[in-house]
Amino acid sequence: MHFADDLSHKNRLLDHVLRDDKMKQAIVFTATKRDADTLADNLFAQGFAAAALHGDMNQRERNRTLTRLRKGGLRVLVATDVAARGIDVADITHVINFDLPKFAEDYVHRIGRTGRAGAAGVAVSFASVKDSLHLSRIERYTGHRIASHVIPGLEPRVKPRTHNNNPRSTPNVTQKRKRSPFLEHTDRTSFGAANESGRNRNGTRGRAALERSGNRSNSFRSNGGNKTGFQFARTK
Repeated sequence: MHFADDLSHKNRLLDHVLRDDKMKQAIVFTATKRDADTLADNLFAQGFAAAALHGDMNQRERNRTLTRLRKGGLRVLVATDVAARGIDVADITHVINFDLPKFAEDYVHRIGRTGRAGAAGVAVSFASVKDSLHLSRIERYTGHRIASHVIPGLEPRVKPRTHNNNPRSTPNVTQKRKRSPFLEHTDRTSFGAANESGRNRNGTRGRAALERSGNRSNSFRSNGGNKTGFQFARTK
């Protein structure tokens, strides 16, 4: 993973990765269809054999692009998540997350496009300091920390904030929701026990509570036949 300051920094990082001699073919993932078209056009203008693949293309265009990819006519495919589902090309050695996915599950689907049939594959992600939440979700989902790297000469100006080194130690939303009813029930029980005046677990008054109640009632009844006091005892 490489941290990028802005879009221009991302483009320079991408250019560096794509010029790696070990790279045969790569899929570059973008967040939107428009970004896929724009990035593919820019890469083509820079001399890369690149093309876009997204849902706005008709089936004939998509089939033609995939055929070029399988035959080696394309070195870089710029795609969106939906369009890239099911792509199985043995020579894809690199998957590059130009934009991090919104959902952690999509990250797993993306990196699964490389390293097919037991071959080695490389997954590279670009992130900004604003992507810390997405990184945390991906790390919790996969159970692994994504290590960050710095390319000499392309260091980020803003030092990114470090995130959790042990993603499994942080409870996810489901775990928090499972705990909350238990904690709330405990608080209600302790509060109720202090105000129930001797109620036991079955909801009935204990012997001591009955005796205290009886003593209070007798004291009011023996108060010279005071009708007001007797009514107050019953109301209470």
